[in-house]
Amino acid sequence: MRHATARVSAALTATLIVSSSALAAPGLRLSWDHCSADGQVENKTFACDVNTGTEALVLSYESLLSRSDRVGVEMTLHLVSGLGPMPAWWQVFTAGTCRPAALTCSLLDPLAANCSNPWDSRNAAAAIADLVPDPFDPNVRRLRAIAAVPASEPFAVGPGIETFAIQLVIRNNATVGTGACAACVSPICIGFGAAKLVGSSGTDNVIMTAGGPNAGGGPANVTWQGAYTAGYTVGIDGPSYYEQFVCAPSGPDPVHASTWGAVKALYR
Repeated sequence: MRHATARVSAALTATLIVSSSALAAPGLRLSWDHCSADGQVENKTFACDVNTGTEALVLSYESLLSRSDRVGVEMTLHLVSGLGPMPAWWQVFTAGTCRPAALTCSLLDPLAANCSNPWDSRNAAAAIADLVPDPFDPNVRRLRAIAAVPASEPFAVGPGIETFAIQLVIRNNATVGTGACAACVSPICIGFGAAKLVGSSGTDNVIMTAGGPNAGGGPANVTWQGAYTAGYTVGIDGPSYYEQFVCAPSGPDPVHASTWGAVKALYR
């Protein structure tokens, strides 16, 4: 079963809007374990057999424009199940859900090798704002997070510089045993949909969105347990974001493709 989202409202003010798939280098990046510049890890497979340890989702970006006065990054992600409603194991933030304390954030780059970390040596702070169902499709979850520094400590961004944005830390608690949350093994697609690089003036903002259709994934897409991103596009319609996200439990079957090719060859 596949699911496509509708619209998500979010106020936007910007002087530049960039689609991450429309440009060869600048745009949004998403990877498991470490910054994408250190080698994107597109899929994470977890045996779902322990309650210890954590999984790291690392968000980064490359700005099309050079700016030396950025003071914050506002981020939007989308999560979609490849099998229907979002499983209990992924209900990880909101009070009253199965694992409300299983999602936190950090401004530490897990590898800190090939990504610039603007939060180092600054009085930076970060927070997850919410993780809520899409109002038009309850099978989709929208996650919003923010990281910022004081106006007196701006940081620089620009082409050729992959910049670390935030690390989302997912704990493995309540996976097995008494009180376990169901369906850790369910395939999930995750997309880094939009980032607003906030300028110190509050008006000279740069917005980047995940372009599409990105069939099979892309630099702003990762998967969990072998899911397949059949399409992911985020755009702007007036004052709102909108997204189309299609997730399948697995990718195209190469055996079927080969069989079809063999059948066609018989009629040449």
